[in-house]
Amino acid sequence: MAEEKAFVIEEYLQIVWYRKWLIIVPFLTMTLITGVGSMFLNDVYRAYTLIIVESQQVPEEYVKSTVSVSVDKQMNTIRQQILSRTLLERVIGEYNLFPNLIQQNVPMEDIVEIMRSNISLRVEGKDAFTLYFTGPDPYMVMQVTNKLASLFIENSTQSREQQADDTVLFLDNSREELKGELEVLEKRIREFKQVHIGELPEQLEANLRTIEGLQLQLQTNSDALRSAENRYSLISGQLSDMRQKSMISGAGGEIMGSDVQLEKMKADLANLQLRYTDEHPDVIELKSKISALERKLNSPTTEKTGSVMTRSLEMNLQSAQLDINRIKAERSSIQAQLRKYQLRVENTPKVEQELSILTRDYDNKRQAYEGILAKLDEAKRAADLESKRKGEQFRIVDPAQQPAKPYKPNRPQIVAVGVSLGLLIGFISIFLAEHFDDSFKSPEEMEDFLGISVLSTIPKIETEADVQKRQKATQMTIVGACVVAAAIVILIIVKFAFKI
Repeated sequence: MAEEKAFVIEEYLQIVWYRKWLIIVPFLTMTLITGVGSMFLNDVYRAYTLIIVESQQVPEEYVKSTVSVSVDKQMNTIRQQILSRTLLERVIGEYNLFPNLIQQNVPMEDIVEIMRSNISLRVEGKDAFTLYFTGPDPYMVMQVTNKLASLFIENSTQSREQQADDTVLFLDNSREELKGELEVLEKRIREFKQVHIGELPEQLEANLRTIEGLQLQLQTNSDALRSAENRYSLISGQLSDMRQKSMISGAGGEIMGSDVQLEKMKADLANLQLRYTDEHPDVIELKSKISALERKLNSPTTEKTGSVMTRSLEMNLQSAQLDINRIKAERSSIQAQLRKYQLRVENTPKVEQELSILTRDYDNKRQAYEGILAKLDEAKRAADLESKRKGEQFRIVDPAQQPAKPYKPNRPQIVAVGVSLGLLIGFISIFLAEHFDDSFKSPEEMEDFLGISVLSTIPKIETEADVQKRQKATQMTIVGACVVAAAIVILIIVKFAFKI
């Protein structure tokens, strides 16, 4: 097995050697192309700077910032800030970048896009990122990178301050709106209480106590009324008895008291005057009797039987009547007040429900107002924190340095790729040449193809012409290699001497 394997390897080596020009030509060609081409590629340098988020100097337990600076969450915003046209145009003008394009009147939008393609960002952890910038001049690349970083930090600081101020302004406007709504609700509640004064829920207990007091007064009034009515009845009975005792005999066989008789005569006169005139004899006669009786009653010499007792009883009866009227008036007043307070108690649930709706809206607005006040206070402290540069800030940790070697092109890598590609083309060429070659390379191939045994082989007879041809090919190979090496050396010298 080892002999057979060695024989196969040797056969492949013979094939490679036989078709060596299929490898040498593409190898030298690709090496020359990549080597020479890489010499003409412009050097590109890259500088970078590391920017981190520095924590605020005042503990968050005392002042909580209203601006978030998490790099991984705000990378899109950071990228937009750094790649903004305003910032890039400022850097282009300050460092006179892309002068050839500007002289060719290339639109500034296209120049800005070219510069954007030379800028890249990479997140480093959670609170840091690296800013890269590439260009042909190492010193200029360093300056531009540091300038971009400083401008970004400056714009970011201003943006944070503006964001904090905008937060304060927004919360202050919200506070004013809520204050106005609170004042409207306070006015509505105040007017509602004025309209429904006495029917408010907090007055229910007082109204119930007042009702109990009025009911007690009504009971006392009822007792006083019964007592006054009883006294009136008693005095009225006494007065009736007294008048019975002091009766006198009158016309027509009736016995009457003088004062009762006078009243009766006056009543009869009034009835006669309704039917007759004052000149009627009966009217004149009755008037005469009334006058005589009045003179008799008013005469100081005439002593009235029981007049003192009668007058006293009449006065007591009148006083009792007045007491009854007064007590009834008080009763009506108490009943009116009782109905009023009972109506208040009946209306209290409805008033309480309507008031609870107003109060609930007011409480919600008041809680929102107090919450806005607390947030506004925090926002003002946060804005003061940002204005004094004590909050979270972007800071350059690693400033950009002038690159010592080009970032690209990687010439050894390009040449290595060219060499590899040349060798690959050569081996593929050998494979294709062998695949389409119908000639016999060994006696075994002939035996396999013809099906007969080979008795003998004649070795290749090398003539003088063949030797000269082989030597000439070798010399051409050496000369070609020297030419390629010399060309590469000359191009390197020209490149670095004249900075093509």
